[in-house]
Amino acid sequence: MIEVSRSTLITGLAIDKDGKKNDIVTFEVLNTSEAQPHNQSGGAPTTLYTSEGDSVADLERLNEKLERQIVTSHNQIILIDEDIAREGLSQYIDILQRSRYVREDVTLLITHDVPASRLLKVVYPGNMYASLKIRSQVENYHERWGGVPISQLFNYTQATLTEGNSLILGAITATGDPQVSQNMDSVKSLVPKSTILITGSAVFREDKLIGFIGANDTRYVNMIRNQLSNTSFAVPIADGKSAAIRYKHWDTELSVVMNGDVPHVKIHLSGEGQIASILGDVPLDEVTGFQQVEQAADRYLADQVQATVNKIQTKFGVDVFGFGQHLYRHHYRQYLPFKKDWNSAFVRAKVDVTASVRITNSDLKTSRLKKEPS
Repeated sequence: MIEVSRSTLITGLAIDKDGKKNDIVTFEVLNTSEAQPHNQSGGAPTTLYTSEGDSVADLERLNEKLERQIVTSHNQIILIDEDIAREGLSQYIDILQRSRYVREDVTLLITHDVPASRLLKVVYPGNMYASLKIRSQVENYHERWGGVPISQLFNYTQATLTEGNSLILGAITATGDPQVSQNMDSVKSLVPKSTILITGSAVFREDKLIGFIGANDTRYVNMIRNQLSNTSFAVPIADGKSAAIRYKHWDTELSVVMNGDVPHVKIHLSGEGQIASILGDVPLDEVTGFQQVEQAADRYLADQVQATVNKIQTKFGVDVFGFGQHLYRHHYRQYLPFKKDWNSAFVRAKVDVTASVRITNSDLKTSRLKKEPS
């Protein structure tokens, strides 16, 4: 039993390395009185404590600095520095994943170009603490635009145990002045002194980070994996003009078969959307106008997805799309000879992408303003 009055909640965790290659873990500890709106007195909603050791297990001596019993079950986010991720995640994730007190839905992110602890030091208006803000930002960005993958501790476990599927996790960084942004006075400014920026995805070979892809490519990866809910595209149409389409329904059909030692992948993308804005003289009061936009969207999406697949094949050589997993589930005998090194087959894959976009209606209430010739 843990007495509430003698305990404190860990809400965030950041793992870095120092110059001596020791592990440095920064804990975000909730200041309960300041986290409640009716009890705020102007203080920080959380306090950060740092512990150093040779492994994550050695870093549980936080009571050297903290008087209360530590409760880790409310931890919302784990941030891991990219240098640690390049060496391998397994030794750090193992103790967290096997702990009965750490939930599988905790958000797991890789920090890019900044130390992991830097992101927990940014303060926000309304006394929102960093871990809650980052988690909410990641979830909303994935839901509304798709520029970051679903990135939880469970996804690490799933990618480790699943055949023919490599790991990707969300990538995040911070901009601005780190010294000013950790001061509570910084929230009084109209312009944020520092912001948290989601940069896309971190790509892994087994448990080692091998590089990053941007938010746009991440969106197409999510699309192929059938993990895209809503997004928007600026589709080029005739004469250098474009139409902005907001998609609300999306579905991806995969077909993966082996032809000798070469995987043949067919991807068919289908979705529904609305025209949010348009530049150009496309008659949206006629069926032909909608058909013109739909055909342009079909070509654009097929080309963009094809380019993303080619980039992943040539630059990283790991199957983050789940083509191998699909082959494993539907044609196990074809997958079996490549089980030990599916990625070597993935880089040879021939991929054909088609798209079918249906424009249901337009959000524009009038036709384009155009003065009639006199």
